[in-house]
Amino acid sequence: MATVSFPLSPSPTGEGKQSPSPTEGRLGGWKFSIAASLSRIKESSIVVSSEPAEKAFTSYLGGDKGGLPVAGVRAVAPDDKGGLWIGTYGGGAAYLDAAGKINAMTLPGSYVNDIAIDKAGGVWFTLGGMEPQNQKGAAYLKDGKVIHYTKESTKGNLISDFVQSVEIDSSGKIWFATASGLVCFDPANNSWKNWTKESGLPAQSVGTLTADTKGGIWIGCYPDTTDAEKNIYSGGYAYMTKEGAIKAYTDTKNTKFADQWVRSISIDPQGGAWVVKSGSYSTMENAGGRIDYVNPKGEIEAQYTGQELLPGELKDNAEIRTIAVDYKGSLWIGTSSKGIFFCKKPKTVSKKFSRANGDWQDISSLDSIFSIAV
Repeated sequence: MATVSFPLSPSPTGEGKQSPSPTEGRLGGWKFSIAASLSRIKESSIVVSSEPAEKAFTSYLGGDKGGLPVAGVRAVAPDDKGGLWIGTYGGGAAYLDAAGKINAMTLPGSYVNDIAIDKAGGVWFTLGGMEPQNQKGAAYLKDGKVIHYTKESTKGNLISDFVQSVEIDSSGKIWFATASGLVCFDPANNSWKNWTKESGLPAQSVGTLTADTKGGIWIGCYPDTTDAEKNIYSGGYAYMTKEGAIKAYTDTKNTKFADQWVRSISIDPQGGAWVVKSGSYSTMENAGGRIDYVNPKGEIEAQYTGQELLPGELKDNAEIRTIAVDYKGSLWIGTSSKGIFFCKKPKTVSKKFSRANGDWQDISSLDSIFSIAV
């Protein structure tokens, strides 16, 4: 699995998952990183490129080969110093500084699924593995000190210790996607609030979050089981306005697990949202994932399968796992086994990045892209 993060520059607001400024967002001039696991247990790698069009990549491998923790990389967050915060699945976190030196660090949990940086330079980590003993809530690092947040320490307002994603909105509030619902923490007054399926979410478990410029938040769910033997599941995604109104989007026609699992949500320059649903095993025939485009009015304007969005590219049961939209509205598409595709418009591939294309080493897991941030 892999994470791709484009830009090593801070966002205009300085918070959250950072984005390039318009003057820096040029094809062939982006700085970006790919983080991948070479083995679930033994190795991990980050591939960094400052000029993707020229295929200038440098690899940092796990363990003795490169200094990263011996675990698969799951999250990368660039800071405003030219460094990268790295989260691994089982090996904790590390920091790759601008000079290329890697420093491992110890957190209360070793399964780091997501990372977000606030405007003060503090770093939030989610600490959630699949096994209950590896579900450790969240941690905040600032000035060398770590604060650990759990269901117990927050007296239940962090409603689950299985925290899967973290997002920081424009007002500085911290949002957590958990296995029991959505949680918001306001550091300004140390208050907590949460929402569940009973509050209007499409499913119990929230897996991904994306804040928009209006103060609202997009919420992607991990599906509820209806009938596992028949591969019938329910779920979807939702948008919550800054006033708290929730609009849910559900698909009652396509009900397989892979049709319901929301993997990523990305906002385009107009305020529309690209939503990716996928999750088939590599041995299962599939449609390459399902992608919705929700326009700025909140209407589902277009729906694609992955095979429709990337015609002829998703062979061997590959799926789209994630889409990120840059400031021009172009799509950066990450797949489960075919690398990255750059599309200036839907259904048209402008560039490909993969091991088969010679962009990085001939290692299959480097083509498995987990998430993208532009």
